[in-house]
Amino acid sequence: MKTAILDVGGTLIGAPNLFEEMADIFNSTDSRSQITSDLKTTFSQKFKLQRETDNEFLTVEQIIEQTLNEISVKYESGDKGQFARSLYHDVFVNKSHLYPDTLPFLKGLRTKGTRILIASDADAWLIHKEFEKFEIADYIDGYCISSDINAYKPTDKFVNAFKSKFSFDTSKAIMVGDAVVDILFGKKLNVKTAFINRGEKHSDMKIDYPVTDLRLLLQYF
Repeated sequence: MKTAILDVGGTLIGAPNLFEEMADIFNSTDSRSQITSDLKTTFSQKFKLQRETDNEFLTVEQIIEQTLNEISVKYESGDKGQFARSLYHDVFVNKSHLYPDTLPFLKGLRTKGTRILIASDADAWLIHKEFEKFEIADYIDGYCISSDINAYKPTDKFVNAFKSKFSFDTSKAIMVGDAVVDILFGKKLNVKTAFINRGEKHSDMKIDYPVTDLRLLLQYF
């Protein structure tokens, strides 16, 4: 049996820019651009530490909360961290959308009898709400989600957790994602890699299947 290992955010599901949405709660038009930049820098630094160090694991929601709190102090804007969960939910559930190629891709994989596994850096509660909203949970055969295993892609801890959770033939598996971490994760798993370019990101890494539409990958399963 062939296996499709899929990222979620930016691969199957799209959403507004997180940092612009975070900046909106500061209600500042004069310094909005700088606030957005500060939010992105702070969040990215915290996320990078999670991938590169053995610091205490933080969920995405917790990283958002810490980021909002730190920028709130900088701009003397009161406690914005309290809005972390509602903002996270609003951006990635309420305002999210399924890419046009996602459902045909999932249906095509199911028709071919391909096993579909999720490898996501989002928080588990959010992933399940997204899948419930778009009614795609029935296509999925298994999940490996960062908040469940306290690790992010492409760390060895995430890789080992995925391998422990699922048995699959690496020669018949493809990791599909929209970010460098997805490709690195796939390479650590020793599987083929597919990069879906949504027009906002790109990768200069060696990729087996670079595509602009998920449906183009069906021929490889």
